[in-house]
Amino acid sequence: MTAPMMDLSMRMTTYASAFVRHLSQIGNVHLLTGMKGNLGDHLIWTGTEQLLAAQGVDVTTLEAADLGADARAGCLVVPGSGAFTRRFHEWLPHTVERAAAIFDEVIIAPSEFHPDVPVVHRALSLPNVVAMARDAHSYRAITRFGRADLGLDLALHHPDFDPSLKPKYDGDGPTLVAMRTDHGSALHDHGLAVHPHANRDIAVEADTLDHYLDVIRGAANIVTDRLHVVVAAVMTGTRVTFVDPNDRKISRYVSFTFRDQADHLVQHVSFATLLEQGFVVPAGAS
Repeated sequence: MTAPMMDLSMRMTTYASAFVRHLSQIGNVHLLTGMKGNLGDHLIWTGTEQLLAAQGVDVTTLEAADLGADARAGCLVVPGSGAFTRRFHEWLPHTVERAAAIFDEVIIAPSEFHPDVPVVHRALSLPNVVAMARDAHSYRAITRFGRADLGLDLALHHPDFDPSLKPKYDGDGPTLVAMRTDHGSALHDHGLAVHPHANRDIAVEADTLDHYLDVIRGAANIVTDRLHVVVAAVMTGTRVTFVDPNDRKISRYVSFTFRDQADHLVQHVSFATLLEQGFVVPAGAS
């Protein structure tokens, strides 16, 4: 049975087994920690650590700040990220370049990639860098480098995630509006802005990952343009409405990761719909 014919749980097992098998062939596995990121990134990091521990992979952690010049045998696993894209590429591609000069192999866990960005292209071109894509679009974009692979976002291995995708609420309840407040937002491109009183960008406002997940669990409905708020909502069985921040980022992820299994939880709408429903306001409105 091939991965496209499987349900989410089986696909998670298939992709995770292939990932762990590759690591075991190399040995001496290091995991990059101390990375920059919001609480959505913390979800990825925790899921990565959970997968490696569950599979019995012997891992040495290495803080990004401690990435020195001394050569190390084995490989470095870089947790999945959105920091190889046009809007976000300030530091992680450079870190991969440094790591490639130190380790036998650098494996970038399932991520989003825009290889038309010069520094991203340069990092992916290195002969000992293996890049794993978390959606089919990114995978097609990086196959030219010859060391590309495909996988599911390791955030799905967070211990709170139930791959059966059972809904939490049957009826109505509180709605959480959690729209981006950074330069990844596409609201301004549509002449819109976050609601001045109702918006909570919990990916940056929450104190900890537990706090982030607790806020999401406390909602019956979520409106967002943050990918890992969508992921955390599905993880907790919470209904979520989203708009794509740019480049159909969330749509591509949902289509590849959940297929049609999360249609009862996830709804894609337009920016005009968010405005009509009062979740965002015209730019300049007070």
